[in-house]
Amino acid sequence: MDFKSIFKTPVFIPKLGQGEADFVKNKKIAAIIMDAHIVAQYPNPVKAIRKAANIFMINPMTNAFIENSYKDKPVLSKLPTAPKTPYKVQSLLTDESIRKYKMVWGNIEYQIKNGGDIIIIPYLYADSIDDSKFSINLSMVSDALTLLEKNKINLPRYAMINIGGSILKDYTRLNQLIDRYHKDFSNKLSGFFIMINQFDCREADEESMIGLAHLSFYLAENNKDIILLKMGDFGEILCAIGATGYSSSLAGGEVFDAEGLAKVLEGRGRNHKKFTYAQEMFNYFNDEMLKKIGYKCNCSFCNGGIPNGFNTTKAHFLDRKLRRMQELSRLNRGKRIDFLKLKIEEAVKLIIKYNASHNLRIKTDFLLKWKNVLVKAENWDYTSRQKEELIDLDQLIEKAKKSK
Repeated sequence: MDFKSIFKTPVFIPKLGQGEADFVKNKKIAAIIMDAHIVAQYPNPVKAIRKAANIFMINPMTNAFIENSYKDKPVLSKLPTAPKTPYKVQSLLTDESIRKYKMVWGNIEYQIKNGGDIIIIPYLYADSIDDSKFSINLSMVSDALTLLEKNKINLPRYAMINIGGSILKDYTRLNQLIDRYHKDFSNKLSGFFIMINQFDCREADEESMIGLAHLSFYLAENNKDIILLKMGDFGEILCAIGATGYSSSLAGGEVFDAEGLAKVLEGRGRNHKKFTYAQEMFNYFNDEMLKKIGYKCNCSFCNGGIPNGFNTTKAHFLDRKLRRMQELSRLNRGKRIDFLKLKIEEAVKLIIKYNASHNLRIKTDFLLKWKNVLVKAENWDYTSRQKEELIDLDQLIEKAKKSK
């Protein structure tokens, strides 16, 4: 059986918590994702959330299972899939009974039993493709596909690429990663989730942004879904280029930090009780700033003003995200890129206007980087990567000749 994309148009996939069922009540959302420990602890709100999702996804959170920290977090240690003691990397590398049946099959069964409409294959965080945990991830994908076939489970299945950000600047390794997944698993997977360590889409350098766009575009070859987790508005840029969707929570969760697997991080993330999403500028601002510039939102929750209270702020955020993806879904790839280039240009003009009239210093640099990424990717196709590699090889040969 040849597995392909299950989404026809770009999607924003909200990552919801136990107290957020009301935000999707009486709605039908293309897809919703929840963490496995939330699903385990709060069955009643999860049931309501699952009802609202056309596709319900459960992140198995297995990247936490080789660190000691999950034992200090009751919601993780109480997961039925959590080991009594952290898995040892060497055991997962060499002991098939632990890796294949406890880690892999145990977490697949958990997703199925709890109503997951897809399978997210268990995964670990790897710093790079040279990290032994990357090899374990490849083995777990192979294990999962074997077990799914053996048990005649035909649910869409996805590999998770949870990796360090340095690879985004190393095209040799980036292409090795893409080739490895395509060569070994392409016809057997519906797609890929991508979660990059410490990638902040408003602070990252342009080279890393282009690298992530490259990964998202070329990994999608052969009609595969590409879904970015813990991603801000740069997810829209990636969806215009070739990704399928992106996800964040309603109150933050736009940056993955691998340090959080080993210890509890304090003071990280944005306090969304004090900041409101202003889509027109692709950013967040406090109420004082929004009132100062006279910001008015036309979503159904703001009534021509700004959100009133934390819950309204979250409802406003979800509404704007879903409406933007509806706009993108009506356009083909070329028109999506043009549409977002225009939105970025409008945002920059608006910010320059506010900065001048109110003596502010709202940043626009990240928007200019995003536009450059769109321009760079406009003419990409699935043969251009091979052409780039040939050019690189020619340049290396020429350089070697000159050095003689």
